Amino acid sequence: ILPSHRRTMADIAACRTPAMGGHACTCRDCSHTSYHFHSCRNRHCPTCQGDRAHQWLDRHLRLLLPCPYYLVTITVPAELRPLARSCQRTFYDLLIRHCAKAILELCADPKWLGARPAILANLHTCTRDLFHHPHVHLLVSAGGLDPAGETWVKPANPRFLLPGYALDPLVRGKICTALARLNLFPDLPPRFCEKKWSMQVKRLRCGEHALRYLARYLFRVAISDKAIVAVDNDQVTFRFFSNSGQLHHRTLKHHAFLARFLQHVLPSGFVRVRTYGLWASALRSSLRFAQNLLHRNRDALGSHYVPLPTPPDPPDEPRPRSCPKCGSTNLLVSEIKPQPRGPP
Repeated sequence: ILPSHRRTMADIAACRTPAMGGHACTCRDCSHTSYHFHSCRNRHCPTCQGDRAHQWLDRHLRLLLPCPYYLVTITVPAELRPLARSCQRTFYDLLIRHCAKAILELCADPKWLGARPAILANLHTCTRDLFHHPHVHLLVSAGGLDPAGETWVKPANPRFLLPGYALDPLVRGKICTALARLNLFPDLPPRFCEKKWSMQVKRLRCGEHALRYLARYLFRVAISDKAIVAVDNDQVTFRFFSNSGQLHHRTLKHHAFLARFLQHVLPSGFVRVRTYGLWASALRSSLRFAQNLLHRNRDALGSHYVPLPTPPDPPDEPRPRSCPKCGSTNLLVSEIKPQPRGPP
């Protein structure tokens, strides 16, 4: 078991327990004592990171361009998944970078768009029933700034962004070449590099719904707490919904369930969400210019202009902690120090 896997299991087991430390609040009026233990803050924990997900969504909703978007999904073929599992950091980094680069190159070609779009790339590694299924979601704006950075260019066909027959060989070629250069290419069937990858392009009216969908999976991996419905003896039962919306239940042995969960634990410090094009941090001034340009020309753009969602209200000031029994705020708060960790 990798050290990152051991650390993740230890953090999840200790989350919101005395092992993480916390505070004890004793009411001076009714003498009731309540305990508030800290979260583990591990990004793979099903019960943590909710606040960070809301902050991320709030920040990226403000970066949206008032135009339609496309959601491009690129899936790794089954022959490369063992390599992805054994060389996570290298393979996933190549996958995200080269998928985004391929889209930027095609969009820069005047034959297809001739502009620089905004791209947000997000790595997913699992299916709803926890199978290893690495794929990348890329949220791409329907249009972009011309090379001079002065004019907004929209697709000639509002229902079409890039052809799959041009995107597929470009992505495959970039990734296969990078793997061969690093001497990571496993023994694969002949002519594997000619096999088509699964690529889906879906047109969205706006990027808000895609951002909300991605935010649910950014700060937790694979499964949520409420999806686990039973833990009996040496078995775990969890539920999931199929693509058609039907509810299913799956029962696994403890070790099989942990094995499925841990294969989605990413290396420490790995960045699974990255921005390219107009969304890159170095081009924020160009992004603001594009936002203002689209807003000024909204009458001429017609249906291509999509009003931006209303930014959420700033969070309310935190309320003073109160006694859960009598509601009094006259509390004596004492710190609970976390238990010392054992040797690594």
